[in-house]
Amino acid sequence: MEEFRSDFVIRLSGIENGSHSYSIICDKRFFEENSMSEVIGGSVKVELIMHKNDKMLTLDFNFDGELEQECVRCLDPISTPLHFNQELIVKLVPDHSDYLGLEEDDIWVVSEYQYDLDLFHYIYESIALALPNQPKHATKEDGTSGCNPLFLEKLAQYSTEAQSDNDNATDPRWDALKNLKF
Repeated sequence: MEEFRSDFVIRLSGIENGSHSYSIICDKRFFEENSMSEVIGGSVKVELIMHKNDKMLTLDFNFDGELEQECVRCLDPISTPLHFNQELIVKLVPDHSDYLGLEEDDIWVVSEYQYDLDLFHYIYESIALALPNQPKHATKEDGTSGCNPLFLEKLAQYSTEAQSDNDNATDPRWDALKNLKF
């Protein structure tokens, strides 16, 4: 696991000022490591350009890939494309304790003496937030659902059966209330 996580750690110490490029692949192992149960498979390539100067880093992320998820309606696999950019600013300060509580989602404050920067969790959160909450097949041009038709047929059958059972069965306690006159 330690070797796998090292792909997400960028070294800060000894790196010269300027632009530096990194490429990270988030595949099935990455999603298993994070217990992302909503992801069945797929891969996301993260291109990272780090602009470093004496007191600050600007990290430009480009996420590009496709993940497989379960459709919430029919449970068939659905392909979810991911294409987005994100920026993270890292301030390098002499005493990190002066800045506790001042960090934001896209601004980190770290000690200028820090040896490296672990981006594993940041990349995980970025991908997780980019995924749809309820992935489902798109509606076709003719207006029908793109979901598995056999599953939708069974779902409709069980829904109407349950509905008719609920309509016919009434609680006798409520039946007594129907006889009340106001």
